[in-house]
Amino acid sequence: GHGAVLWCDIARYSPMAKALVAQGNSGVEKLSSLLQRHFDRVTAIVQRFGGDCTEFYGDGVLVVFPAPSAGQLAEAVGLAAGCARSILDECRAELAPGLTLSLHLHLTAGALQLLDFGGVGGERLHASAGDALTQLAQITRDQSPNRVIVSPAFAALIAAPVIVDRLPNGGLVIEV
Repeated sequence: GHGAVLWCDIARYSPMAKALVAQGNSGVEKLSSLLQRHFDRVTAIVQRFGGDCTEFYGDGVLVVFPAPSAGQLAEAVGLAAGCARSILDECRAELAPGLTLSLHLHLTAGALQLLDFGGVGGERLHASAGDALTQLAQITRDQSPNRVIVSPAFAALIAAPVIVDRLPNGGLVIEV
């Protein structure tokens, strides 16, 4: 199959987490609550755009917008771009007094296999593979916050993309 992939994580998460953990149990609880509120917001936005949060890693989430065929990939790209814009607009709102998150957003598109493994006790294991993830590994080297960074393959499927910057790793910063 094919699809668009969105990777979203929190910029400067490690220093924020260390500062909160240093506060002891109350800081750990605050960090857990902040992450839960953030992921609740992201998940709600992803669902509005028809995406699927396939994997959560620490402070990041991998989102897939499946396209059953290569001919439907442009539609998936449009949904992923709209989702990224909404995440930037809605998830940078203040999560707690004095705490506004900065985010990393990366988008790719291409061949994508979604794997579902059986599990024990009703638990399932999901995994993703394909060129869209290979592209993601290349463009996530740029960690500029609050910008949407896309692979050239993703940009090629957007109608008249406004390219703001070209990055050394091949990624493109676009307006969404």
